[in-house]
Amino acid sequence: MTTTAFKNVRSLSQLVSVLLIVINIPLPFFLIPHLMFVRMEAEHLRMGIRGITTIFRTTSMTNITLGLFASCGINSKTRLYMRLYFITGMLLLLMLVTMLLYIRISYQSDVSRQLGRLYNNASIRNIILYFMECTNQMTCTRIIMKNISMIKYYYVTIAIPSLCLNLLNLILIRIAISINIEAPPQKLPNFVEKTRVGMNTSSLRNKRVIVNGPGQESRGTVP
Repeated sequence: MTTTAFKNVRSLSQLVSVLLIVINIPLPFFLIPHLMFVRMEAEHLRMGIRGITTIFRTTSMTNITLGLFASCGINSKTRLYMRLYFITGMLLLLMLVTMLLYIRISYQSDVSRQLGRLYNNASIRNIILYFMECTNQMTCTRIIMKNISMIKYYYVTIAIPSLCLNLLNLILIRIAISINIEAPPQKLPNFVEKTRVGMNTSSLRNKRVIVNGPGQESRGTVP
């Protein structure tokens, strides 16, 4: 039988996992209003693994996977799976923190640097102006920076709660590993055979009258 403490930890972990999955499913769809910028970045800025589409998809899939892994691991009630989740979760949490810091600190400057390099090429500059639907370089840069600010806001709004939920799940799994999962079986009662002692039928047959003297009788038992 599962202990009450483990049941409580498991219920809380499952709630955290559901929240983690639900808030990360729509994350890639936040890029739809900025589709022209996303296309321009992917086709011309060539950011590679630093691209906004890659980061959004990786963050969403990683958080959903961690939520499912945590739920399955704690439901299995197997410490090996829970330890495996704990180690994997720590490594992926570091990756998520790295991506969050990159988006917050370095992404905008990287895009600006790439734009400055591409603006020197007239043909690519015209393509960028066409993608962003602007007439000159200054206006185009301002529109791009506005898109980046909104994208950063969406990402941070999802990424920070996700990091907190992942950290909470790691703590809950660590607690689940250290507590008793199954309650010890109850001891069976010891049955003691009792022998009745007293005036049963056999002892009554042994009773007889003993004559003590002339005209006197007394009852007694002969052993």
